[in-house]
Amino acid sequence: MHWKGDIMKANFSGAEVIQLAITMEEEGVKFYEKYATMADVELKEILLEMAEDERQHAKVFKDMYNELNVNEYEEEYLFSANVQDFFASYAKNEGFNRDVSPIDSVKDALRIAADTEKITIAYYKSLLEYASEDVIKVLNRLITEEEIHQKKLEKLIIDG
Repeated sequence: MHWKGDIMKANFSGAEVIQLAITMEEEGVKFYEKYATMADVELKEILLEMAEDERQHAKVFKDMYNELNVNEYEEEYLFSANVQDFFASYAKNEGFNRDVSPIDSVKDALRIAADTEKITIAYYKSLLEYASEDVIKVLNRLITEEEIHQKKLEKLIIDG
């Protein structure tokens, strides 16, 4: 993250935003797999499907990252231990900081998933005011992707 003056006005690169998105999706995989270990057979299957969806989301974001022309310096920075630790900590604390206790129903699991999507969307939207024009395009793609996931989950809650 490249800071300009006021610490509240971070100038995020597209690569940083996408790398954090990848980390958030990977944290989601861990989150759903952890819940799946506590679930009955039917719910376990749904939670493992959610984990697989998160894997697929991470793949979409990795493809987006590969479309960027990231220079060697920025790539070295992005994959440094400190930055990776920060991304993992942020993803875990902001997106998935919930008590991992047994879920009583499929609807509970779906609500948790939908809430997580809302948190992720809100995070990406919060970055828009600090982003350059190129990063805004990346963020809008991420927001659209997450909104599709949220709507899918909310439909499952209503139909379930």
